[in-house]
Amino acid sequence: MFFGINILYGQTTETKRTYYKNADGNIVSEKTIDSTMSALTSKMSKLGMIAYKDFKNKIEKGDSIIYEFRIHVLDSASLDNFIKEKEHKKKIIGKPLPNFVLKDINDKTLKFEDFKGKPMVINLWFTSCLPCILEIPELNRLKELPEYSGIIFLAITFETKEKVKKFLKKKEFNFTHIVNAREYCEYFTSAYPVNIFVDKNGIVTNLEGGMPLVVEKDKKPDLKNSKVDSKSFVYELNKIK
Repeated sequence: MFFGINILYGQTTETKRTYYKNADGNIVSEKTIDSTMSALTSKMSKLGMIAYKDFKNKIEKGDSIIYEFRIHVLDSASLDNFIKEKEHKKKIIGKPLPNFVLKDINDKTLKFEDFKGKPMVINLWFTSCLPCILEIPELNRLKELPEYSGIIFLAITFETKEKVKKFLKKKEFNFTHIVNAREYCEYFTSAYPVNIFVDKNGIVTNLEGGMPLVVEKDKKPDLKNSKVDSKSFVYELNKIK
């Protein structure tokens, strides 16, 4: 399992100006980014986690270049899978969402064609996945906002309906729940959670890992009570609504 932290990052070239830009739109220095990485590495290494820097997008505007950059925090066993899945994502984004015919927790059959013409968010998760659980309150909040009322929110897991129902008795998760979907989940990932954004034409616009953790400077990490940053998730929602 892994956590992520969003940072926008760039590097100097001879012909274009390059910028370091955080998720709030503020310009930051390379020194600031390196300091964040160093502090994060120090904190997370105590928990057996690894901070890993990963380029996402390159944006060119006039004589400027901005590189979107993300720092993921992974356990060592997940790092190799993450790199492999980064390549796998390239084969999914921009393509139609694979068709599905699956059961929800009430044994109702749900088909992809039932949702045609509507944008969708699909959260891939399981009940003992800590990063999955940490983002649930924010997923619930966003789903209830009126500006996203036209979006279908699905949660898909490889687990049984009994296990999911037991979890939902203790913790609210207000998505439509699809269960016993191991093959479908494994087509997309082996590291959870994953959020899949699909436009009204059924095209996958993006595939993201769990919402990044909010890491407060000089505070002892407390993963069980950590908050998440939904800026990137909201950005993707606004693209498909």
